[in-house]
Amino acid sequence: MPVVIINGSAEKYQTIAKYSTDPHQLTGRTSKTVTEQRVSYVCSNLKPYITIDDTIFDVGCGDGSFTIALSQFSSKVVAICPSAEELDLLQNTVFCDKLNVKLAQGLTDNLLEPMSFGPPNIILCNNVLHGNGFTEQSALDALAHFSSSQQVGAILYLGEIPVNNEFEGRNYGHSFAKYLFWLATNRGLRATLKNLVQYAFASTTNRVYTLQNEDSFWALPETIVNFASQYGYELLSAWNSGNNAQVTLPTDLTRGRIDYLFRKQR
Repeated sequence: MPVVIINGSAEKYQTIAKYSTDPHQLTGRTSKTVTEQRVSYVCSNLKPYITIDDTIFDVGCGDGSFTIALSQFSSKVVAICPSAEELDLLQNTVFCDKLNVKLAQGLTDNLLEPMSFGPPNIILCNNVLHGNGFTEQSALDALAHFSSSQQVGAILYLGEIPVNNEFEGRNYGHSFAKYLFWLATNRGLRATLKNLVQYAFASTTNRVYTLQNEDSFWALPETIVNFASQYGYELLSAWNSGNNAQVTLPTDLTRGRIDYLFRKQR
């Protein structure tokens, strides 16, 4: 059954958690190798700023890979998901024996429940703000809420913010047939066959295949830095999300994604 039309990332991952027993589906990636590489990059970039007494919020924690890795460096990491279904899946599969990991339900603009564990010294929000249904206003609301949740000197890490519209030209709507045609035209036979297999597999198992809107948030680096500065954050460093190469701003990058590391100054 789980071939589902959804209208936003929060609905997508809630649906996946409802049907699936595989927490990695909550990452939005098909490759665990890519997830592991991203965890390695982010931990390498954040580690110099972490102390054992820090409280870390992993906002939109996916399958918990970042949370578990960061729990090696801090005595309290809070894994934050938007739905009870995701929390249940993670509690039963990933975090059942992790004593210094706490779970809480929350959104990028509502961290009321996670705040019961104390204000975060570090907020990690990776591969979240560009999700389907997110807009420029959503990003601003998130930054405003992160800032109000953190004290001066705290660290904010925004990971995988696209610098270009990754959905440009994808006019397939919720039509699987049109999506296959787009894949065949733009990604080739291998990607087309892969999605056919995934679709068929989801039709007969509890593996979820989602059909979603083509809208998402993206922004040039100077826009992200400007948005963050409005809420008291100063940029400390930036990296290419794909290879973790240092990015000096302004940059001539016109495609890809960037990780940003900020410190709250006011």
